[in-house]
Amino acid sequence: MAVTKIKAIKSTVYKAIDYITNPLKTDGKLLVSGFKVEPPFAAIEFKMTGELAKELKGDYTKTGNGNNLAYHTIQSFAKVDKITPEEAHELGKQLADEMLQEKHEYVIATHIDKGHIHNHIIFNAISYADFKKFRSEPYKTAAKIREISDRLCEENGLYVVKEPLGKGKGHKEWQETKSGTSWKAQIQAAIDQAIPLATDYSSFVELMKQAKIEVKEGKHVAFKLEGQQQQRFVRGKTIGHNYTKEGIIDAIKNKAKTIEQPSIGNEKTRSKGNLHNPKKVPFTLDKRVAYQTRKQKIIATKELANMLVLLRHETISKLSDFEIRIDALKAQSTVIKGDMKQLDGKNAQYKEAAKYLVSYHQYLPIKQQHDRQSIFTKKQFYSRHESELLVYDHALKKLEMMSINTTVNPDKVLDLVKQQTRQIAELQAQYKQTDSRINELNKAQDMVQKIIKPQREESKKDIKKEKAER
Repeated sequence: MAVTKIKAIKSTVYKAIDYITNPLKTDGKLLVSGFKVEPPFAAIEFKMTGELAKELKGDYTKTGNGNNLAYHTIQSFAKVDKITPEEAHELGKQLADEMLQEKHEYVIATHIDKGHIHNHIIFNAISYADFKKFRSEPYKTAAKIREISDRLCEENGLYVVKEPLGKGKGHKEWQETKSGTSWKAQIQAAIDQAIPLATDYSSFVELMKQAKIEVKEGKHVAFKLEGQQQQRFVRGKTIGHNYTKEGIIDAIKNKAKTIEQPSIGNEKTRSKGNLHNPKKVPFTLDKRVAYQTRKQKIIATKELANMLVLLRHETISKLSDFEIRIDALKAQSTVIKGDMKQLDGKNAQYKEAAKYLVSYHQYLPIKQQHDRQSIFTKKQFYSRHESELLVYDHALKKLEMMSINTTVNPDKVLDLVKQQTRQIAELQAQYKQTDSRINELNKAQDMVQKIIKPQREESKKDIKKEKAER
């Protein structure tokens, strides 16, 4: 079972990455890896991607969540999980790849210095692929990460806890719950057992006393196990949002309604009587069936009309034309996909070149100022501009490795990136449209065959009948 968390990083990305990649926590950095970045230079690469995004998309700091530079996700495994550090690391990479759809640079580090194995994932808030910002929504993002993590754990034979009503648990409390020693879990279980048996709130309290649980009334209902190490009463809302006094009373009432008034489904009704004394009478089954049949006929008519328009548009005059048209569109789709892949690969190279050229030229003036400093002021100047100078040095090193002349105008490369990005978007739209046409033709083909098949069978019967009469 893995517990997941996510939080935003608004500054000091370098310090955060330096912490999670600590050799003492990661088996000498053997349990550290990066996606689209080298871990030692990840903070610099994140910054460069951000600078390139500003050139292509504008300044994100003027928008919501704009000041979030990166995000930190933690995936913790329980002691009871039989998982090696290497397996945990691989599981963390799978989580990051699926969560980020391979669009964000990240560093992952697996810590083994504590009582339980846990992964730290720090990823760039800005996508290197499309330069969009990661959209984090309260609760929803955390829930989605947990959903992915739980599924991966389940697929790998690890325990997955499913507790939709209770509040989030810490690692210690979860282990106590699993072993049956958590007093909070014992109280929750007792409440869950008492509600179906209670007829009202008073009888619920009596049932809790029988279960050796004290109930304290007041502004907030609170519970305490008798003769246990629990020192203080715990409020119901601390156990879970449904465990307040109001929530328990509602649960008892709703349980009674379920018994007394069984559901009859979403049955349609019609009015009978007069305006002063209307009566709701349920539709009888035969009339409901008749209504649904008429409704289906209307839908079928609309589908038939759409199909006829499609046949005219695609110039389908006989059954064999379907296969000819579908095969032609599939061939067209394959060509578009190939063009997209080729252009995307070329554009990725231009993006990488632009990334380093933009940062190099942006911080070149600071480097030149640094070089002009005297022996007495150089150290102090470097201390003030360390992050910018590190970015400059890294950009220069990368450009040399890529054999790109530093005198190349970054604006020209940026224009190429923008132009090819537009071309890729146009090809994606064409591919989507072609794929949609193929699906529509397949549906129309099935519909035509269903209509024609009974007619053909009737024709065959008529021919046989005529032959028999002769």
